[in-house]
Amino acid sequence: MQRPAIQEYFFENLDTIAGIAGIVFGIAITSLYLISATIHLLMLGPALTLASLLYLVIKNREAVLSESVTKPAKILLEIIFFILFAASLLTLHVSEGRPLLYFVLIALSAGFLALSIVFLKGKGDAVIQIVKILVISFNLKYSLFLGYYGVGSDYWRHLANNNLLSQYGFIEVLSAKEPYYPLMHIQVAITDIITHTPIKDATNFAIIIPLVISSICIFLVARNILNAKVGLLAMLIVNITDFHTYWGAAPQTTTYGICLYYFLIFFIFRGATTKSSKKTWLTFTLFFIPVLILAHAVSSFIALISVLGLIAGSCVYRIFYDNRAVILPPILVLLIYGVVLLQHWFVALYNQAREESFFDVIISTLITYVTEHADFLNRPEAVSGYVAMLPPLVERMADTTGLALLMFLSAIGCLFWLSKKYGSAFTFPMIVGTVMLLFITFGFPLFGIRNIIPSRWFAFMYFFLSIMAAFALLTILPKTSKKGLSLMMCFVILSSLTFFMTTSTISNEDSCFWLQETTISMAYTTQEGIGAETLSNVAERVLVDSRYAEVIDNMPHNAERISFSSDQQLTRTPGTVFLWRQYMLDRPVRTSMHLADYYKNIEKPNVLGVEILNKLGQFNKMYDNHGVEGYYLT
Repeated sequence: MQRPAIQEYFFENLDTIAGIAGIVFGIAITSLYLISATIHLLMLGPALTLASLLYLVIKNREAVLSESVTKPAKILLEIIFFILFAASLLTLHVSEGRPLLYFVLIALSAGFLALSIVFLKGKGDAVIQIVKILVISFNLKYSLFLGYYGVGSDYWRHLANNNLLSQYGFIEVLSAKEPYYPLMHIQVAITDIITHTPIKDATNFAIIIPLVISSICIFLVARNILNAKVGLLAMLIVNITDFHTYWGAAPQTTTYGICLYYFLIFFIFRGATTKSSKKTWLTFTLFFIPVLILAHAVSSFIALISVLGLIAGSCVYRIFYDNRAVILPPILVLLIYGVVLLQHWFVALYNQAREESFFDVIISTLITYVTEHADFLNRPEAVSGYVAMLPPLVERMADTTGLALLMFLSAIGCLFWLSKKYGSAFTFPMIVGTVMLLFITFGFPLFGIRNIIPSRWFAFMYFFLSIMAAFALLTILPKTSKKGLSLMMCFVILSSLTFFMTTSTISNEDSCFWLQETTISMAYTTQEGIGAETLSNVAERVLVDSRYAEVIDNMPHNAERISFSSDQQLTRTPGTVFLWRQYMLDRPVRTSMHLADYYKNIEKPNVLGVEILNKLGQFNKMYDNHGVEGYYLT
């Protein structure tokens, strides 16, 4: 049946309509910054507007360049990459921490790697580029994981659980809700038993290495539906992103969930694109559903939303574009997934002491937020008293430049995929699925609802966003008038994306180049780890900052632990040992404060500095390992 003329025009020009809508929507998002000084509004709004404008300008421009390079030039690119990569390792070896030079070298390495991908020659070359991407990814993650005693907040609890399970062999020893999400702990414990290595090394073998390898799934999906160059560039992009680096350096159930999620999405697309063995890939998909559900609650819910988005996008494409298009995955997968996930949420206890199911806690928390606290822009940034305390705008912009650049490229890729020339039954579902994930990730916090833990969603979205960004860049390059200019643009964009992603306070809280006085580092040095272990076992009571307390709480200790909240505790807690870290001289610890016109206390980073250290000078110093000092309070 012939479609009405208006409908026909709409779908024939959907990319142009979406581009115009993107300009308007981006301006609207940016204007919200005047109400709520949330930096993401100021960065992502213009990124969407500029991406839409650029697309409308170049969309009809013909490709005039073909990527080719002589063999000596290609070899030279490989040599330069390995020289820069080796220099980054040498910089780590001779430096304390991770200096600026290290990040510059990594960024330049990624830029030259991107050029090698642009000039890709055959399958053998693709394997070489995959290996180079993997070594960059391991470099970034191990610079934190092996360079520090430990990184992250929940990492310590999961590390303790892994150790307990390895020793006793029963999932009942796991804390909180972990007995109902035990797969990551089981895998680490088995690895620990088989390899006879320390639990930290076993975690590396069982979690970090699979996470990095799972990024190959992005290459495989993009190669199957687009081409190998897009796949390799997307794989590179996802491995240098901030949250992928963070979860790789702080291995826990979320890390394991990301790994399983990448494989699940690969199985779904492989089953949809293959003409044979569809049942085999469907079997893998159905098998991974309960595996993901038993691995991590948030990851399994994000995967459910992704599956729903892919199916919704497939149905829309089938109705309005091609009635023979495949539905990916089959609707049966969504039904099975929903039933199994809901059933597990009814059974799993979120709080074993109170015997509250995961479902009850999630729903009751959501109802509380929606009925009592949810309101448009109900955020601390909308309160004038909080805005006055915000760090300099330039530093906040630098911290989110990496995400804004990725969103900029992804928006262009999305608009290309909406065009008649580049759209397909596989790219359209990606767009719908990604929009759904973005809506939840940014939409809920826009109304002050945070129980979805939005920071956990980015590493999952990067699967699709990286493919969109890679496609956009590789499609724009041939439309550039001069070859040298296009190659320089590719190099600068990838180097800049890598630099700002890797130096973001998400993945670089240990050696910040901006927001130093407001970013609380959870990357603890060896001295800090040993100091916590020693003093928590020789003292009767210890006074520590609340983030550092998580290290002590999850290691064997005899002392009572008190969290630091104000300097008045120094004179009001006699018989206590205060753990002073050198870090506290110029970096903040977590305290809280009441904010007028806001419904709850907010976190306030506070630099203790020389003033507190001088006050501690009146007490006896009983311990010093050149990283942590112990002062006996009287």
